[in-house]
Amino acid sequence: METPEQQLINHRARIDAIDETMTQLLIERTQIVAQVGALKNATWPRDCHIRAGREARMHRSVIRRFSGSLFSVRAALLIWRQIIGASTALESPLKVAVLSAEHRPRARNYFGANAQITLCASLAEVAAKLVDKTCTIALLPASLADGWWDALPEPFRIFTQLPIIADDMKTLPTLYALAAIDPEDSGDDVSFYVVNHTLKTLDGFVPPEHANLPQARWLGACARPIHVENL
Repeated sequence: METPEQQLINHRARIDAIDETMTQLLIERTQIVAQVGALKNATWPRDCHIRAGREARMHRSVIRRFSGSLFSVRAALLIWRQIIGASTALESPLKVAVLSAEHRPRARNYFGANAQITLCASLAEVAAKLVDKTCTIALLPASLADGWWDALPEPFRIFTQLPIIADDMKTLPTLYALAAIDPEDSGDDVSFYVVNHTLKTLDGFVPPEHANLPQARWLGACARPIHVENL
């Protein structure tokens, strides 16, 4: 019969073997991402290659896979956000403008450890950095006074909102991420319009051709925060 010490050694050996397999799979995944990035940049060149709808579906898949396991769903989402961020940065640099130092860690958690985070002193500075492409993403608090959207270049749209877990909305203020990309239908979304100088939300992915709001400005759409039973 194995001693407790020998059992511990065997368990650790299995963990090390799994870690090696995970490492090799992650390297293989990254090589495929690099090929995807080369294809995108050759065929559809742009400053930001984020596919927000696909990412939101990936978030839900992570939750489904880890729900009921001993591994924390919240931790799994954070890990996948780092994987997604590092992968997307291979396709196009993630250069994020924020208005508060408190938003830096939230930007890092979502866009990845290698994202370039720039602290701006004003909304005007954010807009200037988007125009000259010093930054390609703006991460703005939803609590900004009405009219903030007028300061940003027209092509910029909301493509995600933080936090992505609904339960975290009780303690964390909502942030909108905007970029010059086309919002995507993720299957469970909310759409944003400016109607009579006020921000209005619509349930679902509702592009302008389906909104029946002829005088409104479309600010984008993003996945709804996810309800998770056991984090």
